[in-house]
Amino acid sequence: MKIKKHKNTKNEYISAGDVWIRNFTKGYVKPLSISSMFQPQDIEPVMFNEIRNIGYSNISEEKLVFPKVVIVSDGYKFNQRHKELLDFPKDVFVIAINGSLRRWSLMNKANTEIDRRRAINCYVVNNPYPECLTYLPSKESLYFPPCIGSIRTNSEFLKRYMGNTYTYAPAPEINFGSRKVSTKYYIDDYRSPVCAAIGLAYQFQAKKIMLMCCDNSFEEELDGSVKLENGLWTYPPHIKSHDIIDGNLYWLTHIDGDEIVAANYSSGPKYKNATYISNKDEALNFFADEEEQELLDE
Repeated sequence: MKIKKHKNTKNEYISAGDVWIRNFTKGYVKPLSISSMFQPQDIEPVMFNEIRNIGYSNISEEKLVFPKVVIVSDGYKFNQRHKELLDFPKDVFVIAINGSLRRWSLMNKANTEIDRRRAINCYVVNNPYPECLTYLPSKESLYFPPCIGSIRTNSEFLKRYMGNTYTYAPAPEINFGSRKVSTKYYIDDYRSPVCAAIGLAYQFQAKKIMLMCCDNSFEEELDGSVKLENGLWTYPPHIKSHDIIDGNLYWLTHIDGDEIVAANYSSGPKYKNATYISNKDEALNFFADEEEQELLDE
């Protein structure tokens, strides 16, 4: 893997197509993204969000340690797979992203069976546009776990969110972004909630990180879609996002003197830097401690 270094800041980067992915695990350098993720017309509404979102508590001020993390999106087979979390170890920290919060069925008020409930530990959101409002829980569920939003998240979404809300500061881009934000760390999110959740999991000292349903795959061919090796279909922009996520996983799993492992329990393209999980038993085995793994293997 070819690594590019910034001569002034000492940041390191690898390439994911036309996007340079920063080594976010080097906390002693001043963070700088050298790829622009926003078009000129995006800058004004994003800056508007930053101004409106002043006042929320910064998540970097919290001392959080969660060795096991699962990041759950609403991709292919979400309705089935997120119910498997009922059998995951209780010490697995659940981060929900995208539409998974609105579709979450494991905290239904009508379900009074405690052993058939599984809470979301936090919901991570960084969409700066009004479409972000579609992620709000429906009137039927009104389930609002703690939320961690980017300072660039659509401000109306955070205003309407009825749960405890925190924000994080994205790594500044070379031509955009404040370096004067009061924060103990920055998150390299590349406008991807998966990348945001990965960065937060790293800051939470996670050692095992799993992506569940973090894909945008579907069964039938649609205009402009491309076929994947597993027979499903997706759109080219989602393949680009996949490569950016894989770049983040590269840095996460290549830290000198620290062993962090990543797994992918999703239906998109495979990642080079994550173990592929194909079923519930493999997922349980991934998070099991040594003694539990021995029992599962018997």
